[in-house]
Amino acid sequence: MKFLFRLCVAFSVLTGIMPAPTASASPTMLAAAASKTYVAQKGDTLMSIAQKFYGDASKWRLIASANNLTSMSVQPGQVLVIPAIQ
Repeated sequence: MKFLFRLCVAFSVLTGIMPAPTASASPTMLAAAASKTYVAQKGDTLMSIAQKFYGDASKWRLIASANNLTSMSVQPGQVLVIPAIQ
């Protein structure tokens, strides 16, 4: 039940339905709120997406890890979580 609540809060924050959680929120909720999503386009790679969001293609592993990916290839239309850099 807690997971479902956290998921609803994260979705609400990401879509702008409610403001970001306060400092009393759990680290998981804060991480979800700080993350963005990106829909992969034709020709995208994890390195090109990392370059676009972080200005550093070598940070592609952050995106791979956040999405449980084992290869650098992505499919057009694939929705990826782009984690915030701490």
